Amino acid sequence: MTIDLFVFVAFALLAGYAVAGLALQSIARRAGLDAIWAWLPPLVLLLPFQLAGRSLAWGVLLLLPPLNFVVWTLAWAEACDVLGKPRWLALGMPVPLVNLAVLGHLAGLPPLRQVASLVLVALAAGTAAGAQAARERRACRETLTALGDPDADVRRRAAEALVDEAAGCDAAAARGAALGALQEALADESLAVRGRAALSLSKVARAGSATGAAVLPPAVVPALLHLARGTGERLVPDVELVDALASLGPAAVAPLAEALQDPDSAVRWHAAGALLQLGPAARPATAALRTAMDDDAWVVRNAAGRALEEAAGEDDAPLLVDALADASAETRYHAARALGRLGPFAAPAVPALTQSLGDGDWEVRVESARALAAVGPEARAALPELIEALDDPEPQVRMTVVWSVAKLGAPQASAIEALQATLDDRDREVRAAAARALARRGGEP
Repeated sequence: MTIDLFVFVAFALLAGYAVAGLALQSIARRAGLDAIWAWLPPLVLLLPFQLAGRSLAWGVLLLLPPLNFVVWTLAWAEACDVLGKPRWLALGMPVPLVNLAVLGHLAGLPPLRQVASLVLVALAAGTAAGAQAARERRACRETLTALGDPDADVRRRAAEALVDEAAGCDAAAARGAALGALQEALADESLAVRGRAALSLSKVARAGSATGAAVLPPAVVPALLHLARGTGERLVPDVELVDALASLGPAAVAPLAEALQDPDSAVRWHAAGALLQLGPAARPATAALRTAMDDDAWVVRNAAGRALEEAAGEDDAPLLVDALADASAETRYHAARALGRLGPFAAPAVPALTQSLGDGDWEVRVESARALAAVGPEARAALPELIEALDDPEPQVRMTVVWSVAKLGAPQASAIEALQATLDDRDREVRAAAARALARRGGEP
């Protein structure tokens, strides 16, 4: 049975507050204090100091954990002295429920009444839990019924809510029925209903449920993407939707690649985002992602470019070399980053990357220098151009080139001399990078 924790805690605290208040009221009266000390939260915390004859200023220490536990215990130990009770009883005051028993004893309540008070707290919490569980079971049954409603909008809302409500059903059979109903809803005539059912089932899959792990066939991709349609004004994509699409795994790559040509930019955006989540598993979609990098919508271009960086493999080097010559600096940037991730497999792109060291966009120059370093020894032919790039007008480029020269050129004399000359660079960070590179003679910063 799933219990609404908030309701459980609220009722338990309310019952505990009532029991504690009655006990504290009795204690206050025995000490000749007004009953108000037992019921107002600020005064309740100060009551042990008042009982012990201490300054109320000691209450400030209750704001300093973990010192507050020590101060609270010591204050009640002195209060026990005043009340004629053993000091060791104060050790139970920081412990929930135990402190109620201690308060009952200090108040002079008979043992039977103390036990009755604790039972009252437990019954209050249990009653709240039972009522909440009953509401959840009723909601589960009502939503299951609504999933068969003639109105598609009612079915859509039911599919959206069903898994959360099914989680509150205390019977495995009821939960199984809810999941089964959602699986049946994947065949609903309404795209919106199918999409919401798939989205709800994906939550179960991502939570590791054995029942929901394989309930999302690739055929649900169009239904899921339908949920994104018309949401192009969003600042960020629907994360749950992207996760649901990606949770389908490699089987979703083909329909997602096809969706990159959808007329709705939001659909294309979410498809690209899901392919980004899939990473290397999206490799069959690299050509479609390259095409999407020319999309009219920036969010689509950006997501497609980032996805291509993650998905590209060694066979994609020619495609990325072609992208390095694109008119868009954004496309060239993602292509250079993708080549950098290929490492030695990007060796065929060394001439294009070398040429890109003179690109008009400084970020492309940075990523090209970084990619050449990632290629390794087969990129040493680019060393003269890299040394020349140590005079680049952009400090970030010079700093990146320093490490590329150090990695590809050391211990060649020309590389060492170029790095030594960079020790006089006008930018402090570039000088520092050159000093570290000379000390290491290669490697990474």
